[in-house]
Amino acid sequence: MDGTINNNSIRNGYYSNFIKFYNKTSEHFEDVKKKYLYLRSKLENNNKIVFNTNGDKISYYILNFSIIGLRGETIVHTLENEEIYVSTGSSCSSKLVKPEKTILAISSSNERATSTIRISLSFLSTYQEIDCLVNAINKIIAIIYIIFYN
Repeated sequence: MDGTINNNSIRNGYYSNFIKFYNKTSEHFEDVKKKYLYLRSKLENNNKIVFNTNGDKISYYILNFSIIGLRGETIVHTLENEEIYVSTGSSCSSKLVKPEKTILAISSSNERATSTIRISLSFLSTYQEIDCLVNAINKIIAIIYIIFYN
């Protein structure tokens, strides 16, 4: 070998991987949509949760909601202890100690904007992971409300 990169091999490898993934895009989308609807239906049973993503112009890859009375950061860090990783907003604003601007604009509520949780889903997400997440969120809400609001 003379040390020259074989661009055709690299290009063909990327192309074949792209085609393999692209052909599964609709299948992945439908899978994520089902998981999103499943997760949302499980969380709808909790009256402390207010959804920030409504209507037909949503991404099924992200579920955004607020837990009224609890700071989003508190929920995020408590879930981390269970090895469940979610966020309070987009990655561009994750270092800010301000309310989530989009949620503040939608709701006009500072409390709702500071209690935001953002869950990302993919075709790799499992129903078992979703059930663990829902159980952990419900447990955290119950414990915190018992301690601080009783």
